[in-house]
Order: sequence, then C-alpha cells, then structure tokens
Amino acid sequence: MLRAIWNDVERRKQLLFSVLAIIIIQALFWWAYLPLVSPTNKPFDRIPLYGAAHAQPVSPDWSEVQKAKFAPVELPWESCCKPGYHAMRVNSILPVFPMMDWRWCRWSARTITRSGSMAR
Repeated sequence: MLRAIWNDVERRKQLLFSVLAIIIIQALFWWAYLPLVSPTNKPFDRIPLYGAAHAQPVSPDWSEVQKAKFAPVELPWESCCKPGYHAMRVNSILPVFPMMDWRWCRWSARTITRSGSMAR
C-alpha cells in the first residue's frame, strides 16, 4: 500500500507537502511563538542554609527520628546506593515569614513553634 502511494506522483507531492507543513508549523511554534508567550526565567531566590546534619533512623517513625544521632554534613550532601531511612536537619534564617493566605497562616500558627521548627 505504501509503495502504491509513493509511486503515485500526486500523492507523493501531497505527502511531502504535508510533512513539510508540519515541520514548518512546529518550528514556528517552538522558536517564534513560544518564546513570546512563555514567562521569562527570573533568578531563583535562595534561602541561606547552615548547620546541616544527617542521621539514619531505624524506622520512619517520628520517635525514631528524635532518638537518632545527627552528624554534621557539608551541603550539598548526597547518599548513594545505601538502603535505609535518612533524616536531615537544616537551619535557616527567614527575615519575613512567607504567608500565602489567612487559612495557611492559621494552620502554620498551630504547627510552627516560636523557634521556627516544625512541632508535632
């Protein structure tokens, strides 16, 4: 069937024209239209982190995480190919507490203590 379509000159012209039109439309979309409507990438604001520590609790229970011995690590830190659970403790200073809306603020007031750590 494909051989019959390819041997017909008019069908071959239509097929090549269709493929060429698809390629041109795709090129216009990706290199002309999309850069005009997509938002520009602004620099990512980072929160300065310090005092990172790592521990390997026995289980993912909160009580096991609290009992685990944390050892200081240098950021960026990674752990490759060792099975088990990992817990990280990282400190940061936020000059302004980020609030999304009042419902989230009420939720965070109950769960975040004065020191800024997550309470249970």
